[in-house]
Amino acid sequence: MKRLYSIMFLFTIILALLGCGHEEATEVGNPTGDLPTLQTITGVIDTNTIAVDVAKTIDVEKDEFAIDASLLTVVATATDESVVEAPVEPDGRFTIEVVVGKAYAFDVMRGIDLVGPFSFEQDDAGHRANRLEITQYGDPIDLGIVTFQDGQFIPQNEPRRQMGRSL
Repeated sequence: MKRLYSIMFLFTIILALLGCGHEEATEVGNPTGDLPTLQTITGVIDTNTIAVDVAKTIDVEKDEFAIDASLLTVVATATDESVVEAPVEPDGRFTIEVVVGKAYAFDVMRGIDLVGPFSFEQDDAGHRANRLEITQYGDPIDLGIVTFQDGQFIPQNEPRRQMGRSL
């Protein structure tokens, strides 16, 4: 009887080992299937332009309205309402990673208060909108210096040029 159990145990091990080479099997640490691909977007918020814009609207010196960049957050809201947030470093730099295959509205927040939306070129005619469609993965998108003008954040480097779309 003991020998029968030993043979059955050995047979089970052999079957398990044979299954390891099957096409549908996965290796530990190397799963199969589609995983979301993330696109990296970087930039530098020019906080001086926020202070200048605020000072213009209430006609006072900009120094009274210095903005602490570390209190800011870049928020990307997808059309499916999923949200990705990235803190802004004290020097204004930010890096945000978004899932490819979605369109996002980008905003800069200070706590729960909206500072303003991003504005991106949408087409060759120069129309602008706060949405950016991330259709495929590629090298990191560098927005460069992002300035605050007329209530919206305008990137120095338009992302369409970096994603292979002409302007």
